[in-house]
Amino acid sequence: MRPRQQFTDHQRLEVQQAQKAAISKEEFQRVQAVLLRMELGLRAAEIGKILGLNTASIWRIHSRYFKEGSAIFKGTPHGGRYRENLSNTQEQKLLKPFLNKAEKSGMLIVSSIHRAYEKK
Repeated sequence: MRPRQQFTDHQRLEVQQAQKAAISKEEFQRVQAVLLRMELGLRAAEIGKILGLNTASIWRIHSRYFKEGSAIFKGTPHGGRYRENLSNTQEQKLLKPFLNKAEKSGMLIVSSIHRAYEKK
């Protein structure tokens, strides 16, 4: 078994600051995964049980931390409108008459919206 990598004082300070600055659950879990190894010397399987993550995910977090540093704590958001055919304003303009009609009647007819969308 290879020796465990040691943490410097700078890294300890960096992780503690990242813990205070974490905004999302995912960011906080990444920080905790590194912090639990740093402070308590826990193994990946133990950290995974505590955080509810897979052991392989913990290994990946540790590996990325040692390669990239504290930049891994700030994750980029997933998702978005990568395959949009209409902008948000165009979409709202298209849906407005259907929504007004639905408010009055209490019923939204999807097939008519679909036809209007395809026509647009």
